[in-house]
Amino acid sequence: MEHLNQAGKGSLERTRKLWRGQDVAEAVRLVKKLCIPQRRAEISGESCQCRILPLTHARMIRFSLFGIPVEIQPFFWLTMGMLGGAFNADSTQGLINMVLFMIAGAISILVHEFGHALTIRRFGLPTTVTLEAFGGYATYPAGILTRKKSFLVTAAGPVCQLLLALLVVLVFRNLPENSLNQNASYFFNRLIIISVFWALLNLLPVMPLDGGQLLNAALGPLRIKITLWVTIITAVVVGVGMFIILKSFLFPLFLGYFAYLAYKELQENKWR
Repeated sequence: MEHLNQAGKGSLERTRKLWRGQDVAEAVRLVKKLCIPQRRAEISGESCQCRILPLTHARMIRFSLFGIPVEIQPFFWLTMGMLGGAFNADSTQGLINMVLFMIAGAISILVHEFGHALTIRRFGLPTTVTLEAFGGYATYPAGILTRKKSFLVTAAGPVCQLLLALLVVLVFRNLPENSLNQNASYFFNRLIIISVFWALLNLLPVMPLDGGQLLNAALGPLRIKITLWVTIITAVVVGVGMFIILKSFLFPLFLGYFAYLAYKELQENKWR
């Protein structure tokens, strides 16, 4: 995805209206103006590599970390709250646990995305980090990185997240017994669980998860058909398994949707 600059709201709103009205050519022209670096933007009417962020009345959290712009969207907090037990938080301790889960999730996923972003910057490209509903992404100009560099950028995210979990475990082991109160123990426990679960989930060979991107970078564009079939099979098998184990539709629905997208791409395109 291309990096978007801080353009005026008027231009973004006009672009959204044009896109909805199917005036793709004019919308793409405006989007090109919003992308930086413009000389590297690779945008077509059929596949725009820029993300148009929705304009809402909710306030975004924006800051810079290690010189990299970061944006946390409101729906990120909403989904973290849902995953953290918002529907069962019927007591003061339940609300505290939900907030601690949200903070642990934000830290873990931010570390994941900064694994991507810092590697992107190491290769000399501009990047930003955005946390959105059920995850996040780090941006960089499309079509610049080689397959090897793309592989390294993608792998850096889950690797950093697993290293975070390992670091917390090592700190835990060296703390005196009963040195943490209930809330601190809950926070660090959830930080470990989220980091390991999120990293392993992202390493599934399912497009567009990190694992699917790693497989795509390893096999190359000429073997995209293999990548898509691996996506479909893995998503179905793991989705069914997660439903049986977790008794929840949430992640199986996401995996089912990814399987559908891969199947749709297989049907719409023909490869040798």
